[in-house]
Amino acid sequence: MVSLDVFGADVAVARRYQSWGLPVLPYAIGGFGVHSAILTLPPLVYSIIFRQLVTPPQTFAEDYEWSFAVYWTASAFGYFGSVAVAREKSQVCAVFLVLSAFVFSGAPLRLPELRRVLGDFIYEVATSSSYIRWALEAAYIQEAVYHQRSYDVSGGMEFFGLVMGNRGRDLAWIFAIGAVFRVATYAALLARQPSSNWRKGALGGRVRAALAAGRRAP
Repeated sequence: MVSLDVFGADVAVARRYQSWGLPVLPYAIGGFGVHSAILTLPPLVYSIIFRQLVTPPQTFAEDYEWSFAVYWTASAFGYFGSVAVAREKSQVCAVFLVLSAFVFSGAPLRLPELRRVLGDFIYEVATSSSYIRWALEAAYIQEAVYHQRSYDVSGGMEFFGLVMGNRGRDLAWIFAIGAVFRVATYAALLARQPSSNWRKGALGGRVRAALAAGRRAP
């Protein structure tokens, strides 16, 4: 929910840039960059606490890489929700997007069952766009890869519709979904044109400045 305030609270800045004829892209890149730097901290705290409570077989780097990917992409849902709809509805929009990703993640209903219910095409589209689906598979592989020499993990993988050895692909999908929603946020910023009152105010200010300059001229 913190990501809702990255652009939602300062959307007037983007409108001001538009009214002046300035590009919104530097403003968007600055918002993404600063908040991405802040996002490096919560996964760090989570990974440290997690490893104090349990003793997972995977390395600290693997834990941090996975949790940062999830945080980074989930924040993009907040960015998009904060500018795509009215501010009072932005929280509902962000929650809806995350819940949609959860529904098609394979957690409520296993992936093989989802395929039977949705059909091949809708299944591929719905599950491929769910960052939680890729996060769950990456987390499962991250744990199972250390136990496959001692236990037969293929049965569990097949039961849930997961594929061993695809952790790198899973993380790539998570980051790709986050990147897509960042591009969508930028597009939404461009689409939110200044209101007529804003344009009148900006135009009036320019006219007044021009008249004042004319009076000062000899």
